[in-house]
Amino acid sequence: MGHEVYIHRADTWAESDRYPITPDEWLAVIASDPELRPDPDHEFQALWPGPCKYPDGTWFAWSEGAVYTKGPDRPTVAKMLQMARRLGARVQSGHGEFFNRPEDMPSEEEAAAWQARNSSAPLSRWALLGCVVAGGALLFVFGVGVVTICRWVWS
Repeated sequence: MGHEVYIHRADTWAESDRYPITPDEWLAVIASDPELRPDPDHEFQALWPGPCKYPDGTWFAWSEGAVYTKGPDRPTVAKMLQMARRLGARVQSGHGEFFNRPEDMPSEEEAAAWQARNSSAPLSRWALLGCVVAGGALLFVFGVGVVTICRWVWS
């Protein structure tokens, strides 16, 4: 899965700058957690060796008041929940779901099944209604145009 998951203190991750986790708070978490290593190439990023689905571990980065990673698995979400407790924050996916325990994160199989179901989903009723209304409007305009031309030709 390629979506982001955030640690933040706001109502939603998109508002994390309103109640920010400060860079100093994040750096203190990195410094005090023996499982995290500061990333030498990125000032506000930490590396976590796992256990997780990535052989080299995964990364956590701070930006605009939140800590995030991309494409986490359940062990990574468990680590995020641990860090969130230390920061007085919570964990939320980029899609809006909150995670209170690792099991709240869909497994790889569940996520793949959900994506397969939704990628070939038929048009919603609203989209279908919009197409019908637009088609009707076009037919009306075309019909009025044809009638007007016919009246002009035969008059």
